[in-house]
Amino acid sequence: GSNAFLVWAIYHFAMRAECRKRNCEVSYRDFRKEGRILLAMSAPASLSGIIGSAAIWATTVILSRQNNGYAQLAIFSAANSLRLFVTFFPNVLGRVMMPVLNSLLANRDPRRFESAFRANVAVSGGVAASVALVLLTMRHRLLALFGKDFIDKDGAVPMLLLATVIEVVACSIYPVIFVYGRMWRQVVTIGLWAASLLLVTYLTASQGAFGLATAYVAAWTVSLLFYAYHAWNLHRTSIDQKT
Repeated sequence: GSNAFLVWAIYHFAMRAECRKRNCEVSYRDFRKEGRILLAMSAPASLSGIIGSAAIWATTVILSRQNNGYAQLAIFSAANSLRLFVTFFPNVLGRVMMPVLNSLLANRDPRRFESAFRANVAVSGGVAASVALVLLTMRHRLLALFGKDFIDKDGAVPMLLLATVIEVVACSIYPVIFVYGRMWRQVVTIGLWAASLLLVTYLTASQGAFGLATAYVAAWTVSLLFYAYHAWNLHRTSIDQKT
């Protein structure tokens, strides 16, 4: 909560400073007219976050209730920390590419839009796969940093790294849904992601951290398929309408 407020405050004062430079005024008198935008973008984005967070919380509860559940949860948490190394650069690139894709779409430049989109997917996926491969070869040494009891006997780390690479590719496709303003499709996709994650976690919970990592592979694979379908459908429909 405090982090979100801090980010809001930084953007708020930065916007006001930029407005002063350009001699324009921030007005809240007609804020009700923005209701349609809030319904189309902010509401589904918030709902997606709630669904995703609830599903993640539920899976940790399911795993913790298994035999030796807390120990397995600790191993999964350690493995999940390696995931952050894989997603770091793609996340930064994604933040840069979002306004670029928005601009290209607004300027009705489909060729450059497609080129930028494909480059984003290729670079994000390539970097994620490369980092994941390096971490895979070093996983035993890295886990040992958490303590001598952190031993990945069942292969949870390789499975979670695979899930992370799939996640990065899926999330690099997501900007198409955003720039076309079809955020309710994001809610549907996240709903399917959550359902897949919970179902597979329930079925594989007895396998501990490996089972939860497997659930993430299944969930992100489902999301990847739906993101790819939405991206193809939205872009083709847009091109057909312009021709």
